[in-house]
Amino acid sequence: AGAVSDETEVLDIVVATDLLQHDYGVISNYGFVWTGAQQETDAVYLCDEELVEMAWESAVEVLGEDHVFTGTVVSGDQFVASEAYVKKLQDDFDAMACEMEGAAVAIVCSEYGIPFVVIRSMSDKADGKAVKTYENFMDIAADHSSKIVMDMLQDFHDKGAKTEEK
Repeated sequence: AGAVSDETEVLDIVVATDLLQHDYGVISNYGFVWTGAQQETDAVYLCDEELVEMAWESAVEVLGEDHVFTGTVVSGDQFVASEAYVKKLQDDFDAMACEMEGAAVAIVCSEYGIPFVVIRSMSDKADGKAVKTYENFMDIAADHSSKIVMDMLQDFHDKGAKTEEK
């Protein structure tokens, strides 16, 4: 994902508390207008609080508390590499990170009543240098994400084992 918040840096983790699609709307002769509604559903998709907490704890275990953040993650159908658009995402949505898939996952999970969380490792700053940064750090960012997921799976396993003991 691209780091949008001024606080986040390349290789930091953002655990989504909520997601939305930043490019859903109407393009007219007057420009783009975000409508916020998608197929008569809510515009913002809230992550499961327990999963957010578990993901945050796992991320802190992997990277340390100084490199883990929670907040809004925005999805869109483009690779963002623009300081001006990053500012718009900050101003319009208070976004921490931008990416392409998270809100789609959130929509499907919400539709079927499945709890979810989205964890994003920052591979770039979503600015004018984003393409080059992404190429340099995508493997490390993916490695961090996989370690977090593995830690969460271990936590699920451990909780299940404790439940069986009772």
